[in-house]
Amino acid sequence: MNTLRKKGGFSLIELLTVIAIIAILAGIIFPVMAAVKTRARMVNCMTNLHDIAMAVQLYQQDNRKYPETLGGTVETGSDGSITPFDRIKGTGGGLYPEYVKTIKGFHCPLSPITKMDAVLQVGLPDPSDGTGSTMKVRAYYAYDSYDVFYPEMLPSGVRALTPAESLAKVRYLTRWAPKGTPDFGNVGVSQLALSPTPGENESDSLKEYDYRRQLVFRAPGKDTIVTWCSFHNNGSARALVPVLFLDGHCDQYPAVNVEGTSNSAGSRWRIHSKG
Repeated sequence: MNTLRKKGGFSLIELLTVIAIIAILAGIIFPVMAAVKTRARMVNCMTNLHDIAMAVQLYQQDNRKYPETLGGTVETGSDGSITPFDRIKGTGGGLYPEYVKTIKGFHCPLSPITKMDAVLQVGLPDPSDGTGSTMKVRAYYAYDSYDVFYPEMLPSGVRALTPAESLAKVRYLTRWAPKGTPDFGNVGVSQLALSPTPGENESDSLKEYDYRRQLVFRAPGKDTIVTWCSFHNNGSARALVPVLFLDGHCDQYPAVNVEGTSNSAGSRWRIHSKG
């Protein structure tokens, strides 16, 4: 006698239900994982910055001044070729390799630049005459995330940008304001205007206090800014960037407060510590 055997399986409704559940779970998990990765990269970067602050302090104790650069300025071989960052000897006055032993300590995990011989040429204001009217050009390794920042990948990967091409933004300088007594009422954009918030009214005592928060001085305040990292600024209204202070701690600030809204670094070195 033949009997009918019912084949096992899922109905269409059951399959659609399972797919819907998977889609809901994916919609929950993916944003959470993205947030976790973002947080991990921020922690990694802030750890780098903390180690750099300790190295800056050691450098100052040994040399009685703060370093001219964090990672190092570009070195070249006898044939004029660029010495890769991980092979430099530290002749440019930077922290590597004597004070920071690993080059990874200079590289934000969000930076797309991984070529050790990629460099940037950036024009810096030279305030030696007190006017800020002259410019000097200094070459930095593009792998270094904390001296300068270039918002896009290098056009050809390894070649140096000319000063006209360079959109690099300085993040570390020992002197931000002109040498000598600052003229707080007449400081041009090229000298990084001193008001951290456009239109903010400040007392002369606060301006003088902030003027002393520069690494060019022998004993600046512990809340003096060392540098900050721009790679966490994704352009969103909620973007935060880590800012490193001389005492070694990092605070996270809204990117718009640190970066400003123009290509100029503005006066962001005057951001105050939250602590």
